[in-house]
Amino acid sequence: MKRLSILIPHYNSPSLLFILLQSIPNDPEVEVLVCDDLSTKDVDQYETLKKQFTHVHFYSNTTGHKGAGAARNHLIDHAIGEYILFADADDFFENDFLSKVRPYFNQEYDLVFFKSKCVYLNTDIDGHRTDTYNTLVDHFLHQKDQVSEDRCRFEIPSVLVKLTRRSVIMDHGLKFDLIYGSEDVMFAIKVGYYANKVIADENSIYVVTRNHGSLSTINSRTTYDTQFEILFQRSSFLKANLSKERFSSIRFPSLSFILTAIKRHYPLKDILLNIKRMRENGLRLLPRGFYRPSVITKNISTRIKERKSKKQLERKL
Repeated sequence: MKRLSILIPHYNSPSLLFILLQSIPNDPEVEVLVCDDLSTKDVDQYETLKKQFTHVHFYSNTTGHKGAGAARNHLIDHAIGEYILFADADDFFENDFLSKVRPYFNQEYDLVFFKSKCVYLNTDIDGHRTDTYNTLVDHFLHQKDQVSEDRCRFEIPSVLVKLTRRSVIMDHGLKFDLIYGSEDVMFAIKVGYYANKVIADENSIYVVTRNHGSLSTINSRTTYDTQFEILFQRSSFLKANLSKERFSSIRFPSLSFILTAIKRHYPLKDILLNIKRMRENGLRLLPRGFYRPSVITKNISTRIKERKSKKQLERKL
């Protein structure tokens, strides 16, 4: 019986996929599934890797749609584990992560939030990309109230580092969006909504890698516009399904979108239109508590850490 399915979309990065697969033990309770999104580079290396990891199930994206969302949907259709962990091909799991996950196989939780680390690719320099998410998990661990729980459910717009009961996905017919970038946001929000019992765990089980070519760092207007539309979908779904009180406690990254647009010198007309749309959709430009000294101090501290890490990376390169 398979208790856990680990689902991995892959495209043009077999050397990084090798590191990820090495970090996953060959365990009789665990199945590992990889879906190649019709790679065009290092195909021979990928074929060699398939021969090395004979216990891994390799699939090709034959859905007719490109992208990580389509690849993950294909893998969900083949998974048989009671629980699911999603992973990206350029990340890897921490040592002994399975010992942190396995205790939940015999518990009644639908969703478990773990913590994670982030490093710049091929370095040990902290990428700080997971700091905000880890803070949300810490709040849930210590406060254990509805607000901190909801913020984990609805403010972590990623499927990574979450142990999800597969029946939550199957019973509600959840699918990833077939878009390029942010394809997992609505999936993650809906899992958070439909999961019954949830819990946070203080252990870090996963390492996110960060590089200057990732979607999160490419200054693409197309990517920005896609993520902006997803913001409204996310808001609309939660507004329709949560009580007014619960919805009002959710913080959306509205200000971040506007500041990014200003930094990238997008037309003022577009920026003002986006602010208008936010107001019409009930999205606060500044989240509640934004002016609290502790919040301001934390935001400044995070920015300083990120700048130091980038300078370290530049010196290393």
